[in-house]
Amino acid sequence: MFEMRRLFPAIICVALNLAVAAPQEQQRDPRKSQRAHDQGTRLEKYGRREHAIESYDEAIQSDSANAAAWRQRGRLHLELGHLSDAVRDLSEAVRLEPGDGEAWVARGDAYYRLGQPEMAVRDYSRAIDLKIERATLYNARAAAYARMSQHDKAVDDYALGIRLRLDNPLPYKARADSLVELGRYRDAIDEYDSALKLKPDFAEAWAERGFAWGQSGQFARAIEDLDAALKLDPNNARAYSLRGSARQQLGSVESAVEDFTVALKLNPGNVRARLARGAAYAQLGRLEDSLKDRDEAVRAEPGNADAYIARGGSYHLLGRHDKGLADRAKAIELNPKLAEAWCARGNAYFLLDRYEQARRDLEEALRLRPVYPEASEVLDKTRRKLDELARAKEPPPAPTPPPNAEPKPRAVIVAAGPVTIAPPAPEPPPKPVTVTVIAAPVVVPPPKAMPNTQSQPASKPAGPPGTLTAEEYHKLGRELVAKERFDLAAEALSEAVRLKPNFPLALNARGFAYLRLKDYPRAVADFDAALRLDPRYANAYRNRAAARRALGDKAGAEEDLRKAAETHR
Repeated sequence: MFEMRRLFPAIICVALNLAVAAPQEQQRDPRKSQRAHDQGTRLEKYGRREHAIESYDEAIQSDSANAAAWRQRGRLHLELGHLSDAVRDLSEAVRLEPGDGEAWVARGDAYYRLGQPEMAVRDYSRAIDLKIERATLYNARAAAYARMSQHDKAVDDYALGIRLRLDNPLPYKARADSLVELGRYRDAIDEYDSALKLKPDFAEAWAERGFAWGQSGQFARAIEDLDAALKLDPNNARAYSLRGSARQQLGSVESAVEDFTVALKLNPGNVRARLARGAAYAQLGRLEDSLKDRDEAVRAEPGNADAYIARGGSYHLLGRHDKGLADRAKAIELNPKLAEAWCARGNAYFLLDRYEQARRDLEEALRLRPVYPEASEVLDKTRRKLDELARAKEPPPAPTPPPNAEPKPRAVIVAAGPVTIAPPAPEPPPKPVTVTVIAAPVVVPPPKAMPNTQSQPASKPAGPPGTLTAEEYHKLGRELVAKERFDLAAEALSEAVRLKPNFPLALNARGFAYLRLKDYPRAVADFDAALRLDPRYANAYRNRAAARRALGDKAGAEEDLRKAAETHR
């Protein structure tokens, strides 16, 4: 009897558990679940999505194995922006029904919007394996590849999407964007053409085709496209910024400043546009305005090493060298692997006659980027200066008599007279030596994707003919190119090459002058020579591509653009 009393509470607990478990088993009602699912579908058709979700809730409660209800509720969460809920429901849907391709597509969309393109690609690929064949799916996977910077795969997927639907301008434009990222500007322009044929009022396509023309060196055509983009969309800040860059390349610096100013009014946080306007101000000699823009860029992005390099350049131009060096040092601190930062500080040290420090910085720049013509030039000058200083510290050699010198007359003894010693003949005075010391300009690299605008207005240096160095002729030639005096630029750059045959910067600049003079064979020859000296000279590849295209060598031009993109990475 005692044992029964001890067992009685346990028996009661088991009975209660069975009583609770029985209703739970009864809740699995597939028919009721299907009716609730169908109700949710009808509510969706009338746009009552929140009520539809309630019906799918009931369907899942009636039968948790109803994969279609999980999928539909997940898809609605996706439409409403409840992305985490969408992933949860769609994950359960594909677990219950792995062959449901639509659930994989929907979950891929949710992952893409959550910023997880790798997961999105995996789900889209599973849907494609399940034989879902439609344009939107290939375009979605292409977009995910593009977000992962796998632009070659994006280009292929966009092509598949376009093949399945030829009348949609968006994939053409998106494919062109990926081609631009690959440096295939001519192919990108063709794709933008296709997009604009389907949608002539496609402002973004006009703007991006303008960018592609600019990257190809066709700045006048770039401006035409950007004008069209701004006519369609006067608030397109990027189009103003791009047009400003193109105008700056053509020497219309004041117009460029106007465009950058409008771009900044539309988007005050655009640091690239602010740095570009700062560079244009420096080109116009408005140094305080340039410093103001670069200072604002540093405040807006305190982790941007390029902004510190640019601001440091402004400080040096204004004679505030301590601050300039501090900015270059900060750029190195932010990105110790940025060769431009080491080169910029090395340049500054050189101008301040601190040659040993300049040597160390420039050698580090070349260690980080072994083919870096600008750093190599200044390092050569620095080493020559150090050699000169070392020689100046050496004691002068003891004077030696000239060979075959006549012996000095000896004393002549004359009876009853004095002893006379003939004095030596006076030596002729040394001829004066003229030493010309040329200081290199402070190199202020421009922001990414913006043109170099640090050259000053062209002015031929004073001095008699033949006293200029190769570097000075190169600088003069670049200034003449900026003024579109291409014939005179070619002459100055030819002198630079004559004095220094292994000078890739001068060869590339002279090639560009020939290119603008439409002397394409001579242009190609110069670009070939520059690339033999510096096989990673991206700008020379781009320039040679333009010359080859003008000569009808489309395949060679495309190959050069591909190489330019590879060396630019």
